[in-house]
Amino acid sequence: MDIGVQNLKGEYLLKLPSRSKTVYKAGTRIKYIRKANLYNDEIIIPGPVNQQLKLVFVYIKRRNQGVDIHYYSPTNTPVKPSKKMFYWNSTELSVCSKSCAGGISTRTVSCYRRDDHTRISNTACNKRRKPQSEISCNNQDCPPEWYSTISSCSQTCGKGVQLRKTVCRRLTTKSWVVVGNSSCVGLPSTNLPYQQFCNQIACPPEYVPLPWSQCSTTCDLGLMTRKLKCEMLNDDGISVILPNSTCEHHHAVKPATTEQCNYDQPCHHIAQYEKVGCFRDRGGKRRVFRMLKNLRGQIDWWHPSYTVGNCSIHAQERKAMYFAIQFYGECWATTDPGVRYDKYGRSTNCWYGLGEHWTNYVYKLLVKTSA
Repeated sequence: MDIGVQNLKGEYLLKLPSRSKTVYKAGTRIKYIRKANLYNDEIIIPGPVNQQLKLVFVYIKRRNQGVDIHYYSPTNTPVKPSKKMFYWNSTELSVCSKSCAGGISTRTVSCYRRDDHTRISNTACNKRRKPQSEISCNNQDCPPEWYSTISSCSQTCGKGVQLRKTVCRRLTTKSWVVVGNSSCVGLPSTNLPYQQFCNQIACPPEYVPLPWSQCSTTCDLGLMTRKLKCEMLNDDGISVILPNSTCEHHHAVKPATTEQCNYDQPCHHIAQYEKVGCFRDRGGKRRVFRMLKNLRGQIDWWHPSYTVGNCSIHAQERKAMYFAIQFYGECWATTDPGVRYDKYGRSTNCWYGLGEHWTNYVYKLLVKTSA
């Protein structure tokens, strides 16, 4: 005689005869336990179920010895089970994750019922008494060892150098600690060089400025100029001079070739002048003024008044009555107080107080003093 479970259609949820097994049907787990002794089979249905079930006797050539049935029915006021009904159970600790400097051993801690020793949710057990699932182990320092580091390359191109440093260190539970070389066993490896070359590739060509020239004036605002040369470091770190066109082709950054100077050293006698206007001029002997100084190499395009002031000083030194700026930076002047600066007519070809081609922007000196 065996026991079995059927649904209302008469279908067996467990095929009999059967060995011990567990099936998941009717919304729950149905566990069938077949023991060695006859008439000692068990069926455990923890529930709840989602359909009606029938517990039946199955006749298999033997007389019915009777069946004990235990069941639980829900109450309107469910009682919270005592924590004493459950206990924590732990597996064995795993091997330590490290041999030194602090490792971790782990184990699985689960909650079980005391009556049937089945595993249940951990929330049922007393969490204050839960054994640790992770335990520190092998907290002793590791043996000292040699360690080498190499510096970053001293240059990004053109043959740089890297330096190697070797130290004796040991690993603790907190960090690496450098210790005396005598703590390490043996000598550090000699296969690694103390220094080595790196980034042995040619650098892009670049402009290299030459020294500045002397200031164009001894007082008041002037200009200094300098020339540029194109150079390149090859893969051996040797500087090679190249045509400037090579730097232009590679769009190398071009340093400034002009710079203001003597802006903080004013002359003792500053010329005073007033604007007269913009007038045409002609070449050859028919020019209205005579050239005093070519200041085109000192033009500050952001401050054209600097060119006018510089020309006024030269005109004052020549005791001129009038002076003019032509071609943006040519300083012209005359000592003739009755000069016909307008003999060729007025012009509109002037730019911020500077005359353009064949055009004079004329100024009159108001005070003449010796420089």
